[in-house]
Amino acid sequence: MPIYVSRIILCNIDTSNVLHVFDLSLAYISIDFSAKTASVYRKIEEEGKIPYITSEKLDIDPKDSLEEEIKSFLESIIHRRKPLVPGEAGLRALKVALEIANQLRIDTQRIAG
Repeated sequence: MPIYVSRIILCNIDTSNVLHVFDLSLAYISIDFSAKTASVYRKIEEEGKIPYITSEKLDIDPKDSLEEEIKSFLESIIHRRKPLVPGEAGLRALKVALEIANQLRIDTQRIAG
């Protein structure tokens, strides 16, 4: 059962750590977390022409975002300044992640019968 988030259908992360995202606006996004690569494929429909698919490789910053966030937080403590990512944003992200996990559990139980 896909999860609907806004206009995006999140499908799965397969065994090779690749996230497959199907957007309802006729786009497919493939994110490979191991290789740190991402590509977007779009179906283009123009009047009077045969539909075709475009592809675009996205630039991915090879940094570890969690590590960078922790470094920034520690620097904010050392230098007594506001953190780049405030605690409220982290709390909101945690709530969303917990709700997604809960919905996955509910869907899995429903499917399993």
